[in-house]
Amino acid sequence: MNAFLYESRICQGVLQVRVRACPDRTCELSFNIMSDDAQIFKIRKLATRFRNAIESLNVTELPLTLHKFPRGSCGDTCEMLGAYFIDQNLGEFKYIRAKRWEGHNEESHGWLKQDNLIVDITADQFNEGINKVFVSENSEWHENSWTIIDSRVANYRNDPNVNYKIEEYYHTISSKADSAI
Repeated sequence: MNAFLYESRICQGVLQVRVRACPDRTCELSFNIMSDDAQIFKIRKLATRFRNAIESLNVTELPLTLHKFPRGSCGDTCEMLGAYFIDQNLGEFKYIRAKRWEGHNEESHGWLKQDNLIVDITADQFNEGINKVFVSENSEWHENSWTIIDSRVANYRNDPNVNYKIEEYYHTISSKADSAI
């Protein structure tokens, strides 16, 4: 039996193939072929929506740690964005906590990382030319300016030290981000 390609198309990162085995029989196959570029694009798009959702909310709708967003907001933002990525079926991201000394002042910062991909939606608080939504596999600024303190899975649901009301805030932010889809 000789099969031949009848039709193929790519739809949202999935290759859909129709193969005709004989004149009256067609078989359909689907393959997930989302490239790294498509995955990075999706992560950047969702991170941008999440940040925009935070910025669009009234300060009374946000936890105290986000009242001066992005300044001082890294921790809760990373925990919620990590949960959001999990909810969007993008897998787990690590929450990287780091510090550095600027003159006599110690500064702290946090961002997300999955394999080599860095996602940071609060780096612009340092006014060092980093985009509001930073998504890249390379970052001298993250790799060379900071000393990593620790890392763990970014998901507020797993952190007993997170504000007890964070679930409510997360739902407000994620619903707003989802409504932009």
